[in-house]
Amino acid sequence: MAGRPTLKKLEQDIRDAGGDEVIFERIAEGEKLKEIARSFGVSRALLYDWRDRGGDDRKKGWSTAMRARAAAQAEEAGEILDNLVGSEISNADVKLATERANYRKWLASKLDPETFGEQQGVQVQLNISQLHLQALKAANAAATLPASQPAPELLPAEVVED
Repeated sequence: MAGRPTLKKLEQDIRDAGGDEVIFERIAEGEKLKEIARSFGVSRALLYDWRDRGGDDRKKGWSTAMRARAAAQAEEAGEILDNLVGSEISNADVKLATERANYRKWLASKLDPETFGEQQGVQVQLNISQLHLQALKAANAAATLPASQPAPELLPAEVVED
């Protein structure tokens, strides 16, 4: 970090505040990176630089914190909708709460796609008519071949990924 006095200062400030775990806890709680960076008097870019120059342990801690943050965002989406009670709620209130909740769900899906993203499956498409036609052709070919030649094999079903 020679020649990077701001990054050196950030490293020291984070150590003084309690170390990497303090940053990870703040991230996991859902605090915005902009606010965390601002509290140390630096930019988000420098906070990312701090993460990237911290080795595998820091990157792993950051990643774990981001997954926890995704869970916090998903939980907050539910809280927004749960708090929408009362007799004087307008359609605009419902729309705003729904949009706020949807944003948090979207953010959770980006922070931890494995848990909160849309699940991609494998879809098998069978064309019964095509398979029947192939079976008839294979049977016809087998009937017309000399006994010394093996019958042609049927093609497997086509597999399409979403």
